[in-house]
Amino acid sequence: MKLLQMIIVITALVLFVSPASAQSGTSSPQASKMKHHENMPMKSSMMHHNMSSMGQLMQKMANTLKTKNMTAEQLKECAIHMEHLSKVMMECAHDQKLENVETQKKTIDKLTKEWDYFESEEFESH
Repeated sequence: MKLLQMIIVITALVLFVSPASAQSGTSSPQASKMKHHENMPMKSSMMHHNMSSMGQLMQKMANTLKTKNMTAEQLKECAIHMEHLSKVMMECAHDQKLENVETQKKTIDKLTKEWDYFESEEFESH
């Protein structure tokens, strides 16, 4: 559980620093900078929403792992799901220009929907 909390904190810190670094770039032309800065608040807000969604999904995963009696196959599926989420987190951390925020949101939404299987009654019957 502490590892999960550390991952959330580290990812949050990386992502909070990323928008500041993306805004400080000076190599783009003036018009591009203006457009970039106009979109930054919206994309930054979406990025923060994505971080919140990933944190909520991680919390759901932790709760499921703590409370459900899972088979070896279900644990394997859970590990695969966690691996996908960790890759999205790393993508978010490396997306300093916030170019893929919308794609990341779709992926997070898909992972969350898929995770709902583990919290369903159908899960209990397998």
